[in-house]
Amino acid sequence: MKQPTPLPTDFSFVRLAGAEDEGDLLSLLKEAHKEAGPRTRTNEPLPFSEPKVVTAIREATRRNPSDPEGSLAWAGIIGPPGGIAGSLCVTVSAPWFSESSCLHEKWFFVHREFRRSNASRLLLSFAKAISDTLIQYDPLLLGVNSTERTEAKMRLYEKLPGCTLIGGMYQYNPQYTGASDSAGG
Repeated sequence: MKQPTPLPTDFSFVRLAGAEDEGDLLSLLKEAHKEAGPRTRTNEPLPFSEPKVVTAIREATRRNPSDPEGSLAWAGIIGPPGGIAGSLCVTVSAPWFSESSCLHEKWFFVHREFRRSNASRLLLSFAKAISDTLIQYDPLLLGVNSTERTEAKMRLYEKLPGCTLIGGMYQYNPQYTGASDSAGG
């Protein structure tokens, strides 16, 4: 009987996502959606919009470097095509109160099988490298929008040099009492 290939626990680099990664990214983000924080009154994640997600993926994978008006989104990927372990996407946008744009995390997800690896730290380093390069879009805003291991994810950000907690997000929903691991497990 053939033994399964052991999962890697030490990744060496983050690569920039391309059009060839779109299908794998869509599959990964469907998994991320299952852990997304906002819930309906029946305790289900908000409905998944595949067209909206595909558009977001394409904004990050089909950049035209010679078009200054083109998309300002970058998706980093851990793992080879067909074997994505995780991804983080950074985009440029202006907050509601300002004309100045900043970088913000659009998605950040590491597949459950790879959470004991260095994938999360490498993806955060990717986001920091973009921020350090594109200083005109300072600051980089990162956040946790999850119902699983929320406190552990917050600790990951707290350990990131230069990262400061600037608020919090709460959901009012009388039928939903909170994350399954509110203790941070």
